[in-house]
Amino acid sequence: MDGTKRRVFLAYMEGPLADWEHSFLPVVRHWLARQNCYPFEYTDSPRDADIIVILEANSFKTEKYIATLLANPLLKEFSNKCFTINYEDAPSGFLPGLYTCLPRVKNNALRHRSWAYVFRTNADVTLRRRSWTSSPRLLFSFRGSPNSHPIRKRLFACKFKSPYAFSVTQVDKWFNHNEEERADYIDEILDSSFCLCPRGVGPGTIRLFEIMAAGRCPVILSDDWVPIPGIDWNSCAIRIPESALESIPEALTSRILDSPILGAAALRYWKKLFSPENMFGESLNQLMQIAGSRSAGYNEKDYQKLWQSRAFYKLNGWTLEQRVSRKLATLRSQWACFSSGLVSRH
Repeated sequence: MDGTKRRVFLAYMEGPLADWEHSFLPVVRHWLARQNCYPFEYTDSPRDADIIVILEANSFKTEKYIATLLANPLLKEFSNKCFTINYEDAPSGFLPGLYTCLPRVKNNALRHRSWAYVFRTNADVTLRRRSWTSSPRLLFSFRGSPNSHPIRKRLFACKFKSPYAFSVTQVDKWFNHNEEERADYIDEILDSSFCLCPRGVGPGTIRLFEIMAAGRCPVILSDDWVPIPGIDWNSCAIRIPESALESIPEALTSRILDSPILGAAALRYWKKLFSPENMFGESLNQLMQIAGSRSAGYNEKDYQKLWQSRAFYKLNGWTLEQRVSRKLATLRSQWACFSSGLVSRH
């Protein structure tokens, strides 16, 4: 950038928002008003803005969402300036912008950037890390629910063997952990040389950034996850294919002497890109890079026409054949359960 302040207009996409999502605009406006190290400033005029940032609600969206998008006045009048911050578990990739969970098959490098969760500052992890003095006792650990993706059930089913201590703990809760459980989760991360980071409902997970904030090395178990740009992931993380879960102890044992270096690099990247003081500025930098990569004469409305194409519908599982196939699979599953119940009663 040339030092000129870029004007930013902030907006919500129509739809239900969680209470804490409503705080997004005021928080970013406050950040823009007080920061000096990033070339951005807030404007309350979308016409005067260089970039319009739209927060999309974290809700599952179908093809019916297309009508909502096409009716949006900002997308109608200023489509080339509109970008999204999207942290859905199963996004379609309608708008250009930042996505935490856009799978590889839907990712278009000219439109999309894989990114972190802008709302979570990892404050608890940061405070605990600063007071932690012990060396990690565990080779690796994972603590989480088995229900968000089959890879997690496979992970819990693995019969790991290792000369080093490790911990794989099933937790049957979903966003309803108490303070003691949250503290145990953080302490286990800090007590581990490596922390397993399997995908959940989406290919991305907040766990990745909590591990980085703790200064530990994440072990990414998500084939569909698209790496975030600007990070040398080989220097701060380990990726293991979903098909190779059984190899985890051997793979990590061979890298145990590297774990302090990998963890320190992960923490440096987290501070540079995802810490509270830098997260919004770096997010806006990423959006400006997308805008700057466009060719002369680019027209976002040309892409909007693709939303209603068969190819886009098929990519998102919306075609009639796909819906019928899913319905039949559900009926077969229900019938199998019913038949099994009849057999067991006799």
